[in-house]
Amino acid sequence: MIARILFILALFVLPYQPAYADDAKALDNRSIPAGEDTVTATKTLTMADDGGEFGLSVGEIVKVELESQGGTGFSWYEDGLDERYLKLIKTEPENMAGKGMVGGPVMDVWYYKAVSSGDSVLSMLYYRVWEGSGKAVKKFRVKLHIK
Repeated sequence: MIARILFILALFVLPYQPAYADDAKALDNRSIPAGEDTVTATKTLTMADDGGEFGLSVGEIVKVELESQGGTGFSWYEDGLDERYLKLIKTEPENMAGKGMVGGPVMDVWYYKAVSSGDSVLSMLYYRVWEGSGKAVKKFRVKLHIK
């Protein structure tokens, strides 16, 4: 029985890396290049801003901070980012429980740059990648008016 459990863990859980899931557009290679690690945001959005509308100017940077729970398999994923208006420039997951602690709260942080004027929706879904976006347990959505 223990061997079967270890086999299942090795097969399904250990290789799972939600931050790089191909089908979920999570934190990927669109992040800021090495050596350019300082980003100053014009506006910071959190779960408290869900459903809101906000204005930005072209060139400004918006920071999105969403809390997740480490060790659960749940992660935040972009849901259809319109790259004509917004460009992901940096991501910063931060362990809020302290260095070396596993399974504690995590603050997922994204920096997006407004690259052209227009209206865009920034939408994120919180789900387990193997269950798919249809099983999202949390949603974050804001409308951005870029001038």
